[in-house]
Amino acid sequence: MAMQTIWAVARNNIAQAIRLRVAFVIMALYLVLVPAIPFFVRGDGTLRGLLHVVIGYSLIVAGALLGVLTLTLSTTTLWTELRDKQIYLIEARPVRRWQLLLGKFLGILIINAALMIFMGLVTWGSVHMLARQKRWDDKRTPQGAEKTLWAHKERDLARRQVLVARRTVDPEPPPETEIRAYVKQFLEARVKELTRRDKMPPGGRDEVARELVGEYYKLINVVRPRMGRRWRFAGLPTHLRPDDRITVRLKFFSSDTKTDEPDFTRWEFTQPPDTVPKGQRPRAYRYDQRFLPDELHEIHIPADVIGPKGDLEVRYYNLEPRRPTHIFSGTDAIQVLTPVGGFAANLARGLAVIFVEVTFIAALGLFCSTFLTFPVSPIVALAILLLIILTGAVSAEFEKGLTFDQNKESKTAMIAEKFARGVTAAAHFILPPFDRYRPADRVCAGEEVSWGTLVSAAAWIGLFYGGLLTVLGAFIFQRRELALAAR
Repeated sequence: MAMQTIWAVARNNIAQAIRLRVAFVIMALYLVLVPAIPFFVRGDGTLRGLLHVVIGYSLIVAGALLGVLTLTLSTTTLWTELRDKQIYLIEARPVRRWQLLLGKFLGILIINAALMIFMGLVTWGSVHMLARQKRWDDKRTPQGAEKTLWAHKERDLARRQVLVARRTVDPEPPPETEIRAYVKQFLEARVKELTRRDKMPPGGRDEVARELVGEYYKLINVVRPRMGRRWRFAGLPTHLRPDDRITVRLKFFSSDTKTDEPDFTRWEFTQPPDTVPKGQRPRAYRYDQRFLPDELHEIHIPADVIGPKGDLEVRYYNLEPRRPTHIFSGTDAIQVLTPVGGFAANLARGLAVIFVEVTFIAALGLFCSTFLTFPVSPIVALAILLLIILTGAVSAEFEKGLTFDQNKESKTAMIAEKFARGVTAAAHFILPPFDRYRPADRVCAGEEVSWGTLVSAAAWIGLFYGGLLTVLGAFIFQRRELALAAR
């Protein structure tokens, strides 16, 4: 009986939305906006750049439209029942209030699921129509057979870099023995120097040791002229075909800021010698290329360079004639991306993560409407959503090194920064972690939205935070005096 009641309320909610034609307006908007994106945003002039922009903006538009629709429906559905006094007819029936609330929640989810499927089909179709356009055949107006070759090359790069699901693997950290040896070598001298200058930190030797560890990581990421750097990757797939390609994505900074010319670099990719059976030579490839600093670049190498145990060694040499120093810093300094699936499945998982996020918005809107009236409930719900987004953005900037006083000379700025960091960290810990997933960024970059990511988003954002708000909303709504609310 409870399920029948909940389903009846959900059907009524869906019928109400259909009568208002809200879902059809959203569908029409999306059907117009997504195909129009290439006319307003050109990308970098390549098919890859255009697809990157179209996919990213399509998912952002999908999330925004569904968010607005969900917030509107969830914050007005109970208010409409109270305003029109239909709630009294429901109260006279054997329907509990939590069933009414859960039925409306289910109805909103069904509407969102239908719209999400429609948006996924429109995005998928738009992307493939763009990739098949004849203008990419005439990109360089070649003649004869070169025209077909260029079209194949451009579409092949788009297929390898955008229309794919690639798993990202970070390099292994340096061995603990090397770190301990570095700390042991300089610890005593550093402690004596700080003691002599009366600048010993409050943490004593342990804090000095931690500073030396940070110093070690900075030093190994600095590549001076005519010097090199080596990274090792583990856990790469070994089942790839010989004609498959893996991608090494890199980004470095240069000490030479007076020129806009690219820097000459040498890259060597090889199977680690200790993983190759005796009597066999490790397979290796070398690339000499020029790259612009402070930009993301990708190198595509044959998959057979991966060792039999899933290991890969990357060697880099700074051979720029201007003799600058190159710095590899940050989480995106160097990564290996391996293909693990297709675009359609990855797009579906990305849209599923967005669906989880709008599920939380539905729970938030219904929660606010259980004790607030219109238009206060949508304003409060929107303020909470903006706080979630702002907290994630500020937290990311602090992680990138944002500081209020670069020289650390102002005590007021330092106190304000500590306070801001503390408040941001507390809010980031309490609020839903929307910034942890970012499906639009991953799908448009050809990165995998894994099942683990989807399950994590569903567990945290959907079940934990959304479920908590739903339970609290049902508890409040059960004790609300409806006669007073309807005045």
